Amino acid sequence: MIFQPAILALLFADLVAILLLGWTLVLAWRVVRHWDVNRSTALQVRLERQTVLAGALVSFACLTQGVSLLLLVHTADALSELFTGAMCAVGTLNAAPGGFIALDLRIGLFFLAAAWLVVHLLDGQCPDYPLTRAKFGLLLAVLPLALLAAWWQGVYFLGLKSDVITSCCGGLFDARGESFSSELSGWPVRPAMWAVGISWLTFTAAAGRVALSGNGARLLALLAVINLLVTEAGVVSFVSPYVYEHPNHHCPFCLLKVDYQAIGYGIHGPLFLATALSLGLGLTAHLNATRDIPDPARPLARRLAHVVIRLSGLLALVLVWVVQRSHLRLMME
Repeated sequence: MIFQPAILALLFADLVAILLLGWTLVLAWRVVRHWDVNRSTALQVRLERQTVLAGALVSFACLTQGVSLLLLVHTADALSELFTGAMCAVGTLNAAPGGFIALDLRIGLFFLAAAWLVVHLLDGQCPDYPLTRAKFGLLLAVLPLALLAAWWQGVYFLGLKSDVITSCCGGLFDARGESFSSELSGWPVRPAMWAVGISWLTFTAAAGRVALSGNGARLLALLAVINLLVTEAGVVSFVSPYVYEHPNHHCPFCLLKVDYQAIGYGIHGPLFLATALSLGLGLTAHLNATRDIPDPARPLARRLAHVVIRLSGLLALVLVWVVQRSHLRLMME
């Protein structure tokens, strides 16, 4: 199983990312200790030159995290055909220990890496590079998480055996169960729709504030996390049944299948990207000494907020389209 091309690609991507991040670890420590743009010492000049190269290498490593997350989910879905009892990615992730741990760590690493990219991009807009010390200090957290994600992903893939019988989404997202996912499946439709709508509206309004004035980035990041959680809960509660046109089928992973036009990518793509950009804007404001976006970086931050608004609008259109086109009519309790 380990010699599947997609699995080898994932393991190789992890190796490359860890090597790049590991190479910058010593530099990151030196930047945290000695960076001072107000000094013109030989050490400071050397650090400034080295951070340019290191920033490019780390950016590449961070970009691979988005590809790795997408490939992991796609691989889990594609391999479901090899396991007895599996119908989607849930069955594959349950086929060996550590599947969902690897996925959760990969998602967390994606958001952290994407946020770092936004901070790096905005820092480059400022002549005095006010975020350099903070963003390289943040790498001291990115590398351990990357190592942990790679470890659990390796453990999971090494444990995959094609002769196992696995469980699929029917038990995990059964509204009659006692797990947290079962609780989400049993969330009444009307409250779920209202929660998703209010969360989306609040989040989009916060992005509009940042787009207009450049202020409120930290609030936007907080609302982005809330909107992500509420929307994911709504996908389990009512979006999935509308797509499947079956009131008891709540699995969000089956949405990735071609049988359902791979609509899951159309939902989670805009949602994850909007959340990642918002987290990056909020992290930039938090790391800055003034607790706000640096003035030279505000024009770019406002453009990124406009991108967040467009992604949020695209998500809303997809969700409305899913509900309107469905032949299923859930009881609005």
